[in-house]
Amino acid sequence: RTMLIKRFIIIVMMAVLALSVLSSCGGKAAPAINTPPPATPNITKPTTSNLTQAATPTPQNEMIGKPAPDFQLTDMAGKTVSLSDLRGKAVLLNFWATWCPFCQAERPTIQQIYQDWQNKGLVVLTIDIINSRTTETPANLADFMQKNNYSFPVLLDENRTVTKSYFIIQTPTNFLIDKDGIIREITVGAYASKAAMEDSLNKILPE
Repeated sequence: RTMLIKRFIIIVMMAVLALSVLSSCGGKAAPAINTPPPATPNITKPTTSNLTQAATPTPQNEMIGKPAPDFQLTDMAGKTVSLSDLRGKAVLLNFWATWCPFCQAERPTIQQIYQDWQNKGLVVLTIDIINSRTTETPANLADFMQKNNYSFPVLLDENRTVTKSYFIIQTPTNFLIDKDGIIREITVGAYASKAAMEDSLNKILPE
């Protein structure tokens, strides 16, 4: 009987671990990690299916309150964009891919924010993770943007260098960067609504 009990406990533990495995494309956002924090960020344990932000420090949530890694990427027209050139402006940095259904659901909100907040001192930059799947190509991205009449800026991370430097493990992931280039909030998963995104953006806009 003791052996049966032990086997039952092991089976239960394995089932729990299996349920905790995450997919690379997230649903609604987990509670955002905000700054300014104390010695370590105040991280709220996420609920539902979006479990990317853990209660223990991770490389990504340790970026809060620190300068955003600089990068240079080209946009869909071949123009080079540098994050450091945007110093003095608040930046919404959004990592995504066209194959991700939750990214697709968030695109209308990104487009609305891009249109409505340009005159408020906000720069919207999205980074498409090119080659994250065989179908994620510049050509398919251009087709996706055209079919949906999207005009927000898209940078191409073809080698996933920037994706790795920002420790992206799930899409979409949003970084809010203030005018001094400091990461103030990270939201993993799509925002629940435009209003939710705007609440966060109001915290980083230059006064």
